[in-house]
Amino acid sequence: MELNRRFLAASAALGAAFLFASRANAIETYSGETFLSLARQSADVMRLALEQQRYELELDRVPGFTAMLSYRASPAQFRLSNGGVAAGGLARAGAVIGIGGGKPSSDFSWFVGFHVDEAYTSQWGNFTKRLETVDAYYEQYLLTARLAYQGFSLSYGYLGQQTHGLNALGQFGAEPNWRPGTPEEVRGTTKDTKNNASSHTFSLRHKAGVGLGAAIAEVNKVAADQTMQTAQELAALKLTASPEQLLREIALFHLGIDRFAESIDYYRDRAIAVQDSLSSGTAVVEPPKGALYQVPLGVDDLLGLGIHARVIPEVAPRVQLRQVQAGWVYQTEPERGAGGAQFFAGARAGAVNRNGKFSPSFDSGTGIISHGFSVGFSYSYNTPDPISYFPIPNAHVVGMQLGWQAAMPTIQGMPVISKKGRRD
Repeated sequence: MELNRRFLAASAALGAAFLFASRANAIETYSGETFLSLARQSADVMRLALEQQRYELELDRVPGFTAMLSYRASPAQFRLSNGGVAAGGLARAGAVIGIGGGKPSSDFSWFVGFHVDEAYTSQWGNFTKRLETVDAYYEQYLLTARLAYQGFSLSYGYLGQQTHGLNALGQFGAEPNWRPGTPEEVRGTTKDTKNNASSHTFSLRHKAGVGLGAAIAEVNKVAADQTMQTAQELAALKLTASPEQLLREIALFHLGIDRFAESIDYYRDRAIAVQDSLSSGTAVVEPPKGALYQVPLGVDDLLGLGIHARVIPEVAPRVQLRQVQAGWVYQTEPERGAGGAQFFAGARAGAVNRNGKFSPSFDSGTGIISHGFSVGFSYSYNTPDPISYFPIPNAHVVGMQLGWQAAMPTIQGMPVISKKGRRD
């Protein structure tokens, strides 16, 4: 336990250093447009489903019942359409629930489940509760069914998404002070609207560690006769490779290809360029145009020591290094007489390149697993990983996670199960 105490003390000290040494501790103010952009580029239930599928194949087990709930939030302010500002928190919630059974790698298995990933405005003191003055959210949900046999896993999903709490102009829903006699058709342009869309997802994965996922969405297009028509198109494609069976005695190896549309501004390059221009009084230096392609490369549990490392180079529209990270995860053996409880803790530090300038990032998490139930807590600063929170510069994020037979035993995207634990 002495090692545990030293690790936690070091993690706390390092986290405090990042927290108080940051030069940008001011609470950010978000417009409705910025909120929706961040939410759309971060919510990714398709990736959550692919991760669960991968863990099932690794462990060769589909639990009879699976459930996980996570919350993460940072303090924030929201600019209303009437010019006012409301204080609260920017929160993100995720959930997985499903039933299944079998051994997907050595025999036959099945799974039916529901995934949800939601961004919303919350109270800061209680980020599980909605902010009454600005009640807005963006969510994705996925109904999925999966069959596996002898290491091949095939899944289908129905993916939906919706936006609530923003007016037709994309602003937070407080109405302006209309002059007496303003026509109703004008007032109607700022009434609350909902934006619903749906698509179909497919994924195929083999236990050797190679997976492919795709989403086919229904989109609106202008036809040759200038009429608006709907059509199906390939909206997203994800290829992942984690050949654990080949390298598991050395490390758990991960390789991927990510693509983000130009409009997403994933690293906030254009937003930062505009801020720099305003502060310096010079012309805006536009970053290169085009979709962003990057190739994440990393290892988990290097040499069985719990060491985690990741490098993410950008290959288009510019060749440059975007992220570097290194960390350590510690996990105890199940304790006798304590319900088989296992304690885990992890921390990682790194740097992220935003508009040509590197800034530090930090993630930490700790928790316990016992009788299939897990609970964890986390803190992050300037995290660039959208599956953990939002890729917001200088954001201080706190979070919690609860799970029952969860197929993804991670905190802030960090591994907490060693190679030995996966084999067992």
